[in-house]
Amino acid sequence: MIQPELVYGDEESLRLMKAAFLVRIPVAILMRRVLGTLFGIGLGVPVATVFQILACFVFLGHLNRKQLLKQPAR
Repeated sequence: MIQPELVYGDEESLRLMKAAFLVRIPVAILMRRVLGTLFGIGLGVPVATVFQILACFVFLGHLNRKQLLKQPAR
């Protein structure tokens, strides 16, 4: 049986689609222009994945720093 949330989209699937359109596709296009071959498009996906992982670490660091600033001094 097909689950309705998979057909209509839930929050997680929408977030993944946004990540694909906002990061992976522009990086693939950029790599295509830089390298000038289809190899650049293929290389764009792993480069975009590394970029997304680094962005997650930066965001987590920002959240941790923000949380540390809110803690009272000992």
